[in-house]
Amino acid sequence: MTNIDVTEQGNSWTSVLLIGGLFGIIAAILGLISGYIQISQEPTGSFFGPAAFTGILICLITAFAGMVTVWHYTKEVTREVSYGQGAVMGLLTAVAITLISVVLTQIWYLIDPNYLQNYIESMIANFEAMGLPDEALDAQTDQLMQAQTMAGVLKQSAISMVVLSILNMITASLGVRIFGEKKDEL
Repeated sequence: MTNIDVTEQGNSWTSVLLIGGLFGIIAAILGLISGYIQISQEPTGSFFGPAAFTGILICLITAFAGMVTVWHYTKEVTREVSYGQGAVMGLLTAVAITLISVVLTQIWYLIDPNYLQNYIESMIANFEAMGLPDEALDAQTDQLMQAQTMAGVLKQSAISMVVLSILNMITASLGVRIFGEKKDEL
């Protein structure tokens, strides 16, 4: 059996919270910017608008937070890190990103109470410009409205957390491979 240094384990929280917080802020800001772009544009009738593009961009950027967390940990604490420890750091970073970005976005809705209504109206106008049949338009509108409820926010947050967790566990493991010296596992 190997002894686990509790201080090294505790210091990974600094990396997780710092990098998760940074990427969570970036995700929230990019999401809000894309919302304001959507609001300011005339309806194009395109499926691929600012929200879709930014969603992909945010996913791509935040997917590498696990690797950045491991990099930070290897620079500040120790280069000796196991793949399992890296994967856990990636998982926790994804949780931090999701929670911080959701909380910041919800706070923004209080700062700019018209934002959400303007965004919904802009999305509905875009759906109408697509020339969708009435049933499809109603379904898209209902889905958009449902996503703004507490249950919708929690559901979307859970999905985001699962996807980001998987991606960040992978990139954190790559980070261990690139930046760390592999620590023997039990």
